[in-house]
Amino acid sequence: MLVGLATNAASNTSRWPGPLDLLRTQPWWSLLVLAVAGLVLVVVTQPKSAAKTDEDLRGKRSRCWTTSAGR
Repeated sequence: MLVGLATNAASNTSRWPGPLDLLRTQPWWSLLVLAVAGLVLVVVTQPKSAAKTDEDLRGKRSRCWTTSAGR
C-alpha cells in the first residue's frame, strides 16, 4: 500500500528526474524500445554451446545410420 501511495505521489509531479521524464511523456515508445532492447539482450547472451551440442548429436546420429546401413 505504501508503494502505491509513493507511486501516485511521484507520478503526480509535473517533471520526473533524468531519463524517467521521457518514460512519463512517451510511455508507448519507451515500452517498445525497452522490449526490443530486452529481446536483443536475450539473443546476444544465449549460450552458443547448446546449438553446437545439438548439431554434434545430429551429426553422430547420421554417421551411425550410414555406417550401420553400409555393413
